[in-house]
Amino acid sequence: MNLNLKDIDIRSIIKDVIVNFWVVLLAAVTAVLAVAGVYSLTYKPKYTSTATLVVTVKENNGGSYSSLYLTNEMAGIFSEVFQSQALRKEIAKDLDVPSLNAEIKVSIIKETNLITLTVVSDTPKSTYTIIKSALKNYGNISDFLFSNAKLDVLKEPSVPNAPSNPMSIGRPCKLAGVAGAVLAVGVIAVFSFLRSTVKNSVAAKRQLDGDIIGTVPYINKKRIKDEFGKRLFRRKNSDKTKSVLVSSVTLGMSFIESVKKIETLLERHMRRKDEKVLVVTSVAENEGKSSVASNISLIMSSKGYKTLLIDADLKKPALCKIFEKGIECAFPLGDFLADSCRIEELFIKHNENLDLICQYSGEHDSISLLSSGKFSELISYCREVYDYVIIDTSPMCFSVDAENIIEYSDAVVTVVRQDWSEIGIINDTTDDIRKSGKDFVGIILNRFKELDFLTDYGYGYGYYGKYSKYANYKPRGDKQ
Repeated sequence: MNLNLKDIDIRSIIKDVIVNFWVVLLAAVTAVLAVAGVYSLTYKPKYTSTATLVVTVKENNGGSYSSLYLTNEMAGIFSEVFQSQALRKEIAKDLDVPSLNAEIKVSIIKETNLITLTVVSDTPKSTYTIIKSALKNYGNISDFLFSNAKLDVLKEPSVPNAPSNPMSIGRPCKLAGVAGAVLAVGVIAVFSFLRSTVKNSVAAKRQLDGDIIGTVPYINKKRIKDEFGKRLFRRKNSDKTKSVLVSSVTLGMSFIESVKKIETLLERHMRRKDEKVLVVTSVAENEGKSSVASNISLIMSSKGYKTLLIDADLKKPALCKIFEKGIECAFPLGDFLADSCRIEELFIKHNENLDLICQYSGEHDSISLLSSGKFSELISYCREVYDYVIIDTSPMCFSVDAENIIEYSDAVVTVVRQDWSEIGIINDTTDDIRKSGKDFVGIILNRFKELDFLTDYGYGYGYYGKYSKYANYKPRGDKQ
C-alpha cells in the first residue's frame, strides 16, 4: 500500500475516535492506575516528631541567660551536639540497635534561646523512641563541652499518628490520564489512516481500479434536509421505510440529482452499446447496492422506459423490504428457479413502467437454482419485454451467485460504500468482472459523507453554490 498524506480524511478519523471512545477511556484509566501503582510501590512514609527546648543556666533554677548573645551561642553548640555522630551512637546503644535509620534536625528560633528538635523516621514508634532517647542522652555529650548550661523541655514530643509526607498523586494521575487519552487518540488516528478503505471521493479516483460513475451522498434517514440546510422533516417511528428512495418527496435535491446523474451516465452508456441487462453488485454486504439498484430503476421508469428490477440476491434479499412487498404480491424468484411456478406469476407492478421480481427469504442451495437453466430462460424472456433489466445480486465476496448471474448480463457496476471494504479486495473484484468478458461500466460510490460546511451531505450543490449568486439565499420567512 502506498501511503499518501492526501488520503488523510479528518471525518473518518473523528468517526473512529468516537466509535472507539471506550479505548480512549480505557487508556486514560490504565495510565492513571499505572501511575498510582508506581507511586504506591515506591512510596515510603515518613513520620515526624518535634520537641521545643530552651537553654537555661543550671545554677539559676531555670532562669535564662542574661545575655541573648550568649544564649544564642549556647543554642548553636547544643544544635551541633544533637546532630553529632557521638549522640547517634549513644541513642543506638540506648535502643539496642546497630544503627539509626532516622534523620535528626535542629533549628534555632532567631532572637531567642529556643531550639526545635525534629526526628524523622520510617515508623511512628521508632520516631518517638529516638527523640526521647536523644533528650535523655544529649547530656552525656554536652557535659564534656560545658557544664553551666542545660536544656529544659517546653514542648514534649508526641507519637506521630500520620505520615509527614502524604502521598500526593492527584496531579501526576491527571497528567497520566490526559497523556494516555492523547496517546490512544493518536494510535486510533494512525490505524484509521492506515486502514485500506476508501475514505473520500477524491482518493477513490486514485485508489480504485475503475471509472467512478458517480457519488451518492449519505442521507440520515432520521433527519432530512434540503440543499440550503433547512430541516424539512423528522421521520416518525411510524415511518417504516427501510431505504431512501428518489420517489420520496422529502429528499433534498442534492441526493436526487446525484442519482439522476448516475442513471443518465449508465443509460447513455448502455444505449450506445445496445445493452439491456445491468447487474448491480458489491464486494461486501451492507454497501447499499439494493438501494442504488432501486433508485436507478425508479429514475429509468420515470423517463418512460419499461424497466424490470430483479432481486437475485438469494442469500439475503432486500427489495421486498425496500418496496414493502409481501409474498401475497407474487411468487418469489426461487420458486420459479425451482420450477414451482410460471414466469408470468413472478412480476409485481410497482408503477406504470416499473415491475419487480422479489425474493422473500434466503435459499439454502442458491447455486443449484441459478445453474438450473431457468434463470437463463427468465433473462431471455425479459430482454424481449423490457427496455432495461436491473439485477441486484449478492455480494461477490460472500457468494459465487453474483459470478453466475453476471454471465447473463450485458453490463456490470459495483457499489462501494465509504470506509467499508478494503481497496485491494475491491480492485480484485473489478478484475474478476473484467475477466468474465462482460462490460464493466465502473464504480458507484455510495453513502459518502465528506467534510463540507455548505451542505449536510458533502455532495451536490455545495461546490457550485459557493460561486452562485444564490449562495446566500434564504427562504422567505427565515430570520436573517
